[in-house]
Amino acid sequence: MIILENNTIAFSRPESFNDPFESEAACSFFPGKAKISLSTHKMIRDAAVQQFRNAYGVLSLTRQPLNPLMWSHYAGEHTGMVIGIDVSDECFTSEVENTIPVQFGNVIYTHTKPSNLFLNSLSEKISITQSFSFDRKHIETYQRAFLYKASCWSYEEEVRIVKAIPLPPNPEKFITLKSGEFKIINAVKGSNIIDIPLFSLPKGAIKEVYIGLRTGINHGEHQSELALAIADGIRLLQPGVTIFGCKIKDNTWELDNFDLEKEAQRKLREA
Repeated sequence: MIILENNTIAFSRPESFNDPFESEAACSFFPGKAKISLSTHKMIRDAAVQQFRNAYGVLSLTRQPLNPLMWSHYAGEHTGMVIGIDVSDECFTSEVENTIPVQFGNVIYTHTKPSNLFLNSLSEKISITQSFSFDRKHIETYQRAFLYKASCWSYEEEVRIVKAIPLPPNPEKFITLKSGEFKIINAVKGSNIIDIPLFSLPKGAIKEVYIGLRTGINHGEHQSELALAIADGIRLLQPGVTIFGCKIKDNTWELDNFDLEKEAQRKLREA
């Protein structure tokens, strides 16, 4: 509900993701001719990977709002909601404001983690903390750092938008960068307090809301009243959205969606 209420969305650090392999493909081994010990190389490599994880924010999206497994993992075991966002706005497609714009953000799923040297010229240097814009000559680096994932994650059908958000220690509450304007909030993760950059969505960017099937909208004596109350609460925050309910699709392992308000009103008329 915070997204709906404040019209903001988080660009999360890869460091905070549930996949420990995030950005692990970002740095390849140096050529054999490099006169450097393996332990020194590992130290340099790990430091570079950590920079990728800390200097950028990632907005993770999916093409599939009705994936049952994702509802179980990310939406409170079907008790939450999924929010559909229009990402055609320039703030998501701009090659100036985004390190990876949405049109280049398709996640690449592979069985084998890429470990070979980059095929583009090794002379093409990239400044990790200064790459605010999409640079086509660095696309291989961007893909390795943010878009490669193990094939076991392919069910997510993920698309990412990446923005450079290098933050100083103890950042101000509001910060303006080449990648946009952000509100910085604090959150507890494990034993640490982390900074989370919130990005203001364009007006009207939220188009759809899907309500989980375990929220009480499908069962119980007052299911229709509850469904309409949920819809009314959402419309107070986002008047123009389409609101769907979710249910189990007959004779399949799939979810189906329906117009929440129309279905609730129909049931009340027939009661």
